[in-house]
Order: sequence, then C-alpha cells, then structure tokens
Amino acid sequence: MVRMRTRAARKTTAKGAKIISGLISNTRFFRTGKGGGSWVTKTVKGAAKKTARTNWRARVGRAASNDYKGNFFRQHPKLKGKVVVHHAVEQQVLRRYPGRFSAAEMHSLQNLRGIPKGQVNSRVHLSQIRKEWNQFYKDHPNATRQQILDHATKVDLKLGTNFNPPVP
Repeated sequence: MVRMRTRAARKTTAKGAKIISGLISNTRFFRTGKGGGSWVTKTVKGAAKKTARTNWRARVGRAASNDYKGNFFRQHPKLKGKVVVHHAVEQQVLRRYPGRFSAAEMHSLQNLRGIPKGQVNSRVHLSQIRKEWNQFYKDHPNATRQQILDHATKVDLKLGTNFNPPVP
C-alpha cells in the first residue's frame, strides 16, 4: 500500500477539520494503528457467508427436459431477457469426455448459471470462463467426472459473484 500525506487547506477551521476527519474515518480504509499510519483495506465477511462459500461445490441434477433455457427461466422468470444462461460444467464436456455426464445432468438447474448481458457477459462468459476451460482441457485430456466437477467449482468460486443469482 502507498502511504499518503494530506495537505492542509488554505483556510483551516475547526469545523472543516471535523468534517474532513469524519469523511476519512467513514471510508473503507482504516489505519492499522501500528508503525505510523500505513493504510489497509479491510473486508468484513459474516461467518455464515464464509462457511457457505467454503462448502460450495458445483453439482449436477436431473433435468426433465433438454431445454436448458426453459429450465433456468422457469425457476428465475424475472431474469428472462437480462441474463445469458451458462453451464457450469460446459456442454463441450459431453463431446470431449463421452460417458462422464448425461444430457439430463448437463441441462439440470443445478448446473445452470445466469450471467448478466452486456459487458459482464463479454468479460466473464466469453473471455475469463473460456480461458479457464481451455486450460483445463489442455491439462486434463482424460479428466474424470470428479476433476470436471472440481474445476467447475473453482470457476464458480472465482467468478460466481458476477452471476445472477450469485453463486456463494
């Protein structure tokens, strides 16, 4: 972190000093109180949210229909037209690793994620997730079912906050 010094205003008043110190103390940066004022970014997470995140695992279920968009939007009707539906375990897995997953598992609600349209879709869905899976395919030419699910979990935990609804 960079250590910053503030310059005094041209006309300093007691009232102005109180306002400025109040603004500084209400920011997300806090002094550590040790070693002369280095700044740190403090992130507070609830214990329940932390536990949910560490216990999160990508999984698949059984879909009654192979219409994955229909399956997703039946459960999340308010997101229709706002998100692009993404498979946590990609559809390519059916072709690259035959027999590891069925089409019913692939299109189940547990395997589907909503990614907001626009910039987020371009950055996350079409770029970051694509790079992650391409690297996985390169590193694991004969991946097991569990390795695939573990990789989907890794991607979910890395990028899941961009999804709608968010993955813990």
